[in-house]
Amino acid sequence: MSGPLLDKKFYDKAISRIENSVFTNNALLVDTFLLLSGFLLCKILLQELDKKKSINFLLLYAVRYIRLTPAYLVIIGLYATWLTQLDRGPLWSMMRREKEKCLASWWTNLLYVNNYVSTDKICMFQSWYLAVDTQLFILAPAIIYPLWRWRKIGKCLLIGVTAILMAIPFAITLLDNLDPTLMVYSREIKDTATNHFFMNSYIKTHMRAESYCIGLVCGYIAYRLQADKRQLSKIIVKFGWLFATLSLLISMFSITVFYTVRKDFTGVEAAIYAPLHRFFWCTGIGWILIASITDNAGPIRDFLRHRVFVVLSRLTYSAYLVNGLVVLHSTATLRTPQYLNNFQLVSTTIKFNA
Repeated sequence: MSGPLLDKKFYDKAISRIENSVFTNNALLVDTFLLLSGFLLCKILLQELDKKKSINFLLLYAVRYIRLTPAYLVIIGLYATWLTQLDRGPLWSMMRREKEKCLASWWTNLLYVNNYVSTDKICMFQSWYLAVDTQLFILAPAIIYPLWRWRKIGKCLLIGVTAILMAIPFAITLLDNLDPTLMVYSREIKDTATNHFFMNSYIKTHMRAESYCIGLVCGYIAYRLQADKRQLSKIIVKFGWLFATLSLLISMFSITVFYTVRKDFTGVEAAIYAPLHRFFWCTGIGWILIASITDNAGPIRDFLRHRVFVVLSRLTYSAYLVNGLVVLHSTATLRTPQYLNNFQLVSTTIKFNA
């Protein structure tokens, strides 16, 4: 969307179509990863505490840093050194700007604080996610340990923190008169460094922590079901799948309202939508996880357990690190303006995913 177009009205038409909600509401796909991180950390730590009765959390943090940072450092080094020498193109100035940003703020990435410090010079625009995930990883044991040590207190703490983390985006969206989510108008996302919503809301941990915390809730539920060897009743399973299906569909496709009939939405409408669409999306995904673990997902569970995903899962982190480079390169090297239509979008998506 940041490249030259022949048909500049294409995006304005495309974003109002309900079938394109998966693109206009793609922030929810990122919330899926935050949910999964919280789910896995909660479930695995509780199981480890049952076995060992204690965990060295400082060692846990160190292992994570050592696991993530070397590959991350290599890509940051590429951005800060050879990036501008990789190719040439009419819009290659984009690459030079990326290099300058990384030279100025690389250290914030290595400390995983780049979503709060020097955000106007953020190195690797997608790297904000690593900062959010790492910060939440550090904070989560303060909730997980009480869940194991003092069950009632832990549950009250988890519910209270989740409620607070839903109230924060509501309040900030209302008080700062923000959009309900990242609106993908081409003029707004052409350069994320100048996008007020992206810099002050989208990449902030306190605005994204709700999804992670719901992951903790779902992880705790799955842990208790397995630990107590409890079976879900048929009524609960049917209700769960109905609720999850409606939640996922409504939370994803409801964004179209803000591009069409409620294009001139009020601050209250945006504030209500901001936490609720994430809540319903994450609870829907959370049910799929719980149903799969308790053998109540049928063919969906079999699909998600396929061996091919084991191999692909080993590649996702590296793919994430180089994703921004691929996107920037595709735009910076364009020689002629594009004429976009749905067929062209599909073929381009397939090409880059391949």
